[in-house]
Amino acid sequence: MIARALLASASVVAIMGSFGRASAQEATTLPPIDIAAARAASDHRGGGANGGAAAGYRFDATSTTGPWGERALQDTPYSVYSVSTPYIENRVFSTTDEVFRVNPLTQLNMGQGRGYGSAIFIRGVKQQSGFSQIDGLNMSGVTDLVLSLEDKERVDVLSGLSGFLYGPAHVGGLVNFVTKRPTPTPFSSVTFGNYGGSQPFVHVDLGGPFEKGSDFGYRLNFVKSSGETAIDDNFVDRWLVSGALDWRPLQELLFQINYSHQHIYEKGTLADWGSFNGTFPHFSASILDPAKNYGQPWTFNKNDMDVLGANVTYDVTRNVKFRAAYQYVDIESENLYAGDNIAYSNGSYSYSLASLYNAPHVQRNQAWYAFTDYDLDLLPIKAKTTFGLYGSSYSLRQHQDNTLFKGLGTFPVAADPVYVTRPIFTNGAQPYFRQQQLDQTNWIIGEDIAFNDQWSLLAGASLANIKATNFNTNGTVSSYFDKTRLTPTASLIYKPLPWLTGYGTYIQSLQNGGTASTSFSSLPVTNASQALSPTTSEQVEIGAKANVSQILLTAALFQIDKANTFYKANGASYTFTNDGRQLHRGLEMTATGKIFDDLTVTGGFTLLDAKITQTNTFYLLGQPPAGSAKNMGKLYVEYRLPFVPGLTLTGGFNYVGPQVGNVFAPTNVRAIEWLPSYVTGDIGLRYETRIFDTETIWRVDMTNIANASYWQQTEMLGAPRTVAFSATAKF
Repeated sequence: MIARALLASASVVAIMGSFGRASAQEATTLPPIDIAAARAASDHRGGGANGGAAAGYRFDATSTTGPWGERALQDTPYSVYSVSTPYIENRVFSTTDEVFRVNPLTQLNMGQGRGYGSAIFIRGVKQQSGFSQIDGLNMSGVTDLVLSLEDKERVDVLSGLSGFLYGPAHVGGLVNFVTKRPTPTPFSSVTFGNYGGSQPFVHVDLGGPFEKGSDFGYRLNFVKSSGETAIDDNFVDRWLVSGALDWRPLQELLFQINYSHQHIYEKGTLADWGSFNGTFPHFSASILDPAKNYGQPWTFNKNDMDVLGANVTYDVTRNVKFRAAYQYVDIESENLYAGDNIAYSNGSYSYSLASLYNAPHVQRNQAWYAFTDYDLDLLPIKAKTTFGLYGSSYSLRQHQDNTLFKGLGTFPVAADPVYVTRPIFTNGAQPYFRQQQLDQTNWIIGEDIAFNDQWSLLAGASLANIKATNFNTNGTVSSYFDKTRLTPTASLIYKPLPWLTGYGTYIQSLQNGGTASTSFSSLPVTNASQALSPTTSEQVEIGAKANVSQILLTAALFQIDKANTFYKANGASYTFTNDGRQLHRGLEMTATGKIFDDLTVTGGFTLLDAKITQTNTFYLLGQPPAGSAKNMGKLYVEYRLPFVPGLTLTGGFNYVGPQVGNVFAPTNVRAIEWLPSYVTGDIGLRYETRIFDTETIWRVDMTNIANASYWQQTEMLGAPRTVAFSATAKF
């Protein structure tokens, strides 16, 4: 079925190409790309083919390819989908939840309203802690990662394995948040608006050279937002200060540095509807109102994060280039949650309310890379050899009595939330200790060979190492492993026409086995804070990319073989375990760009067939892994009205198909709970004009227009109808 779908897509590409091949060739024969200038155009003027609205939010190049460096997106043998700053601004998005909700490669799982960072599925694999990067540098191990969007140039999602590119990582994919850089010409903008509910905000964005002809450039972003979201009693206070400096003392030498501090305080975090011992079936979400807060108004999440980064690029000679970067991240967090553990008995549902307090704890992550590129031209063959190191180091410090659970009673499920008195917590009084240390290194060597204009090869190998140590409160080691694995990758790229590229990629990856959390579905975990041994995964991918006129079409068939890691239910607790293997097969297709000058389309779909192929837990064998949706589709359309200059109508939908809620054996007979599919619609408009010779943009965006109540996953309701608006003045 998937193969037929890919053949059908290739036919569509060929048919479309027959009508616009000449213009496609002209539009997609890529000249040398000035990345800094392209980014600036993308960010601020809305033009160019690098993410601006005038280009249909389409990108020509990507930097999310690790050691390979900047590459034309059409000739990148991986599935990469980017959401640009102009798109984020025009949709008035404030959280990564909204970005992942509209991305056709990502299935939003746990939202930020729960108090943690966003959790997503990519290719049927759950990505939670450590799947994110900032400027291509790993955030391995970090859990409380809640990132602001206003100082980001774009959000890239690379789906599938990335072991050679970025070292040991989650096998489903990764997300790279690219920081805004200084602009080649002076730029400033001020935006006022409301992120939904009663969340007024102001965002100031400034950039440019310090003076005309200066070797120094700067970029500053300031954000302040405070108020109640579209959900009752869910209050968010947030501010961000971010700055970046570029210095080019020589044409061949570039130094860059950036720093940001963000503060987020959320009060009244959302309910965690856990499933007690595999309650089957889940009650209908229609019982609940998505605009009501079924958590407790006294819960909160506090997060302060500092990010300091620096990098250097130096063209040593015409054939030799050196690249290096370093990043330091410090996150101080404190959170108090309430979870609702569902139970079913005698035809009615009830939930046991429990609370969990995590005393202040500190996460620190350092990441770095250093690569040397050597170019060699042997006509007609062109080759580039890359050698270097990619690494990261993560530590978690917390109180010896950091976590405490308290039960709060049992209540019937009803349309109106039940609020109880806040319990008293006394934990967090004992000294700090280092609870976890995670170190990862990845030595790589790669060859980028262009045999001619049609055929090229990317091939390499990485020597990946993971060292993980967990400590008891007295400082003794509770678990330790040190594993090294040589993992290869190879991509064969064929470009029969300038506008069409096909590729096949094989890659292996050493994957961190993960560390058990202190709780799951608001219940304790028997092996809390224990690390599982690393595992090895592999992926085969066949894909095609076509630049047809003003639109980029992509298709990828993939197969992933990975470890089966999950939380096993024990009644009133869970155990984090690694048991067997999973096989994920699927098809991804995306489209980004302009069908006509006035009509923009972005989106795509994913079809997935995921199964547990090996396990000692009999009722899981042959079943799909919990949480993965069988299919999903996302579409967003903009239409610029030709008879009303400056006015653009927008809209779209987001569909997620049936997903596995729970897989269990209540009476030694296997049973699967499928959560129903859901679809939400979005509408909006944008008006661009000049007032007193100042460029201004007015925006309104409404999501979930029907205020549909649905299970985003077994533990969390989807977001309610939300209306956001903004006005920007550019100088």
